[in-house]
Amino acid sequence: MPGWPRGSRCTPGSVSTRSWARERRRTRLRGGVGVTSLLLHMTTRAMYAEAQRTGRYRVASLAAEGFIHLSTAEQVHLPANALFRGRRDIVLLCIDPDRLGAAVLWEPVDPADPQSMRFPHLYGELDIAAVVAVVDYLPAADGSFAPPVIQDLPGQPGGTM
Repeated sequence: MPGWPRGSRCTPGSVSTRSWARERRRTRLRGGVGVTSLLLHMTTRAMYAEAQRTGRYRVASLAAEGFIHLSTAEQVHLPANALFRGRRDIVLLCIDPDRLGAAVLWEPVDPADPQSMRFPHLYGELDIAAVVAVVDYLPAADGSFAPPVIQDLPGQPGGTM
């Protein structure tokens, strides 16, 4: 994929305590696209296989809420535990936000509480070309998900998170 080296990947595990915003700024200042720029979306292997077959990725939330739910590496385990606890067919789509054709807005979990955690929402279809890696997201033995580690992309600035 243009702009992204071969072999890029993200893997499940623990996550650094670095601030997402601080690391993103640092990466951008160095002129790279770095791993901290990635957004994540959880789906099933079957749904993503269908998207690859048709070239379109649509989920119920796009019709019902007007957006597709995304997360950062530091957030994705929260909805995973609420929605997919114990499931072993979940994959993480690692998304380059610069390749998205629709707007991404960072919105509070609870609109009534503007101080609540903000998640990225994609207001339109997910362009399959924006997906730079797809990895299995497996739960622990007790069924819970941990935050994933997004490993450094070869040839990009920054170290492993």
